[in-house]
Amino acid sequence: MFIGIFLLLPFLFKEKIIVPKISLPFLFISVIPLIQYCFGQIFFYSNAILSSVYLFYFWLTLIVGFNLSLNYPSNKKYFDLHIFLAYFFLLSGCVSSFFALGQWLGLSQGSLFIMNYVGDRPYANMAQPNHLATILYAGLFSSWFLFEKYKIKRNYAIVVSVFLIFSILLTQSRTAWLITIFVVIFVIYFLKNNCTRLRVKNLFFLIFYFLMCSLSLYISKTFLNKNLNIQMSSNRFNVAISSNSHERVASGFGRLDIWNQMYYALMEKPWFGYGWNQTTAAQFEVIDSLQGVEWTTSAHNLMFDILIWCGLPLGLIISIFLIYFYFKLLINISDVNGAFAFLTISAFSIHSLLEYPLYYSYFLLPFGLLLGTLINIKNNNIVINRWFVVFTFIMSSASAIYLFKEYVKVEDNLFAARLHAMGNIRKSVDLPYNLY
Repeated sequence: MFIGIFLLLPFLFKEKIIVPKISLPFLFISVIPLIQYCFGQIFFYSNAILSSVYLFYFWLTLIVGFNLSLNYPSNKKYFDLHIFLAYFFLLSGCVSSFFALGQWLGLSQGSLFIMNYVGDRPYANMAQPNHLATILYAGLFSSWFLFEKYKIKRNYAIVVSVFLIFSILLTQSRTAWLITIFVVIFVIYFLKNNCTRLRVKNLFFLIFYFLMCSLSLYISKTFLNKNLNIQMSSNRFNVAISSNSHERVASGFGRLDIWNQMYYALMEKPWFGYGWNQTTAAQFEVIDSLQGVEWTTSAHNLMFDILIWCGLPLGLIISIFLIYFYFKLLINISDVNGAFAFLTISAFSIHSLLEYPLYYSYFLLPFGLLLGTLINIKNNNIVINRWFVVFTFIMSSASAIYLFKEYVKVEDNLFAARLHAMGNIRKSVDLPYNLY
């Protein structure tokens, strides 16, 4: 994903770069981990620098998305970022759906291309069912968007949508149900106020199909287990042991324990927090007095994480800005392009309030691109020279080469350590590279 964003930069070499002033707080946020490290709040330099680079790349993708989405009528070679991302999400969703279906049917064991199926909820090659569900929703939005843009025919859009919805249900994701509720409300509102090829009756058909598939999966699984004596150990049709949607909603309150721990940890250090990406330190602070059910690296809620990392004063300022920015994007929706971007952004955002998908670049960087496409061009902007992009491209290339070389050194050291361990030698290990 980083490579994909990196390859988009040359598209901006020939134009002046416009930086919306509303995006500048994100640039400031990217510096916070380094400031916290300078004051001794973050333990490790690697944590600070990687967090800052990650956040800076997010801001950079936002700027890239904003500039690539500017429609220059005189430019016949205009790069349509929405179409590009829609095809990307649709292809990713369809491939992941086939992988998930293979896991569900017990065909993934020993496969070179599909992860082995462990557990009772398909996850394709994403290792987490909730991540898969969110990506599949992005694919579903993409199929609708491409249909509206006359890029795919109605019949193809229907087949793809039906397939993706079934795969979403296979994940048994509670997050997917919340996204579904939001999508239905937003799309009904959008259809009433805009002229689209999608009709309300089409939407209700998909909702009916969604509910019937959910019910059918539960009934068929119960029938197979009770009447045909097919056990779950067969690894076929292995959809959640508690595949009743009601049981899925009523179970799994581990997040509440985590949020309770984070609340008390925040009360211990309310002013400056525990440092960026150091949720574990917050849990360690209260583990003696308030034990949880699991060790966590995230509060499973983006807003809670920001408060833990930055403290109440700065954390509240950042959270309020994020909420303001989100509703600003909602106001800027004027066409199908905006609706597609906003639906995908909202799916990622809803997921981030229950887990931490934005910790992963395959969520955060497309998220930044889509955010950039929704920023209003009429906002106050700063125009910078195109050489800034050229400089960023060169520096990114140099950094990528350096990181690759360092990664190879780490791999060689780990290999040497494994060989040392296999030999059961008690003397100190000789590493090929000194990294410090």
